[in-house]
Order: sequence, then structure tokens, then C-alpha cells
Amino acid sequence: MRGVGARPRDCLAVLTGVALCGVSGSALAQGLPNPPTPKPNPTVVREGPVHVPPDASGIDLSEIDSNDLELLYFDPAQTYLTPYIGRAFTNALQFHKKKFNWTPWDRTTVLLKDFGDYGNAAARGSPNNAVLLDVAPLSQTMETFSPGERFFTLTNHELAHVATMDVWNSRDASWRKFLHGKPMPLQEHPESILWNYLATPRTNVPRWYLEGSAVFFETWMAGGLGRAQGGFDEMVWRARVRDNDRFFSPLGLESEGIAVDYQVGVNDYLYGTRFFSYLALTYGPEKAVDWLRRPEDSKAFYAARFREVFGKRLDEVWDDWIRFENKQHDYPQRIEYRREGEGLVAEIGGPGAPGKEEVITYRYSRCPAG
Repeated sequence: MRGVGARPRDCLAVLTGVALCGVSGSALAQGLPNPPTPKPNPTVVREGPVHVPPDASGIDLSEIDSNDLELLYFDPAQTYLTPYIGRAFTNALQFHKKKFNWTPWDRTTVLLKDFGDYGNAAARGSPNNAVLLDVAPLSQTMETFSPGERFFTLTNHELAHVATMDVWNSRDASWRKFLHGKPMPLQEHPESILWNYLATPRTNVPRWYLEGSAVFFETWMAGGLGRAQGGFDEMVWRARVRDNDRFFSPLGLESEGIAVDYQVGVNDYLYGTRFFSYLALTYGPEKAVDWLRRPEDSKAFYAARFREVFGKRLDEVWDDWIRFENKQHDYPQRIEYRREGEGLVAEIGGPGAPGKEEVITYRYSRCPAG
């Protein structure tokens, strides 16, 4: 990477100068007589101020560039973070490129900011690949989030979003070239929704699809440390089964489920993560990841791609997952210890083949002294 020094602090210098001049001018005015009031010149025509659009170059940001990354940060407060974030980004990018069979369409812009008390992040895939990172510590209240080191976890999660939305094949590439990029849908131009779908079809997906896949990867890349195997998610689903709570369908989740949860959009995380975990457990992680890919001749729409990979409709497998969550399918349902001679035998048993119990046996014996 090559570093680019901080741009001149024009904005800060102007604000400081205005503040200092205001103070010194007020003090000076106390010791001088009032100047005479100038007489207006009737021959001079004064015009109103000319509107000038805001100029982003006035923001005092430093920049580090590489072939894959444009890292923007505030120097010197965040400079110490940049080497580690650069490495975390590179490692996550290489992992996702391999798993998604993906070549990023453009360089990813990462902006570090520190405007809140708790860490957070966001990502997008159109009109460009970008990630926003809050540098504050992540909230772990009630253990709703079980992360590893925060930037390691956030870059793994957010780059999964970028990969999921940016994946492309030759057909998508043709549209991106024709449209001169990846158009972003605008409310003022409804036709932009079509252009956005043609160029980046996988940005037009429900949020549970994006968050579920990202949390799945976040947990996988941390060796199992993450929300997909966290205690809070397990507690939520066991409680819902115990209380015979209603489970939303994919459509019901996006129309009602996200509006009735007790946190902002948390149901998308809970449902999406649990569904992806079910897919990996039942069909294997390779198939779960293959659903996210965009190979040649693959279906662009996420639900059509699901049927292409799994051979079943999305709603059908979703119902299979809800039935699987029933406590009758919990494993193990039986834990037994018994003594055999000088040894100890432990058995766990639960649902296996149809109508049969699957039993795993563990045998323990005394260790020799010394």
C-alpha cells in the first residue's frame, strides 16, 4: 500500500480563523470610537450570493490506496488503526474471492468514522463497492452479539455483503458496460430499478438473505465464534419453540416480521442466520455458498437460483426448516452414563434415520497414576 498524506486542513483553518477573528475583533472594538456610517452609493447594484454546491474535498481525510482498497480515515486520531484494518480487509477479500468465485468489479472504498458510542458498519454494492466502519467498541449487552476482535469480525461480515451483491457473470458485465457502471435505484427515476436489477441482480434481495449469509460467513471465518453459533440466537429459537410462537414465512418476515421485532430489523438477522445454518447442516456448506454465487447461465433472481441449486422451491425448504426447529428433532434427546467394570460409558441419542435412534457412545477408563 502507498500512503497519501492528509489533505490541507482548509475547512479547519477557516473555522479557526473565523473564531479567532471574531474574538479579537470584539475586544478591539471596545477601545475604538464607532466609525461613521457609510452612505449608500446609488450607482452600485449588489447581487445576492451565488449558490455553490458543497465540496467534499474540504473534508480533512487521509487516504491509503492499493489495487483493491481505498481506505479513508481521519489523521492522526485513526492512523494507528490503518495497518491492521488493511490486513483484515485483504484477508477477508481473499477468502470471499475464493468462496464466491468472484472478482470484484471495482475497488472497495472503506471509510473509518467515529461519531457514535458503539461500533457498527454498513456496506453496499451499487453504484460502487463501499464499506463504512465505526471504530467504537461493539455493544455486547445481553450477549446479543458474540464477536471476535471487532475489525476482524466487521470486515469479514461487511465484505460478505459486498461479495453477495457484487457477484457477476458475463451477462451482468455486459449490462454494466452498457449502463456505464452499476446504477443505483432513485425514487425520482423509477426506471432505475430495472437498470439496477440488470446490472446487479443480487442487490435486489430480502434483507434476511444478506444478513443471514454475512453472519454465516462471519462465524465460519472466526472458527465458530459468532452469532450463528451464539448463545443469544440459540436462546431465541428454543424459546420460540417452547412457547409455540409463530414462525414467519419469507414473505411474512419482510412484510410484518421486521416491523414487530423488539430491535431494529433483528428478525432479519435471526431468521436469515438460522436458515443458512440449516441449509449448511442439511445440504452441506458448499451448497449454501453455491446459492450465493453467480456462475455463467445461473438464474439472476435469488429464489430462482435457490431452486436451481437445491432442486426445491424456497418456500418448501423454509417449511422443512421450521419443522426441523421442532423440539422433537433436537439432538441429543437422551444423555446416559453407566458404569461397566472399572470404566465409564456415556451415550447420547437422538433422531437419526426415519424411525430409528442415532446413538454415539463414549468410553472412559482410568488413567494410570504417574
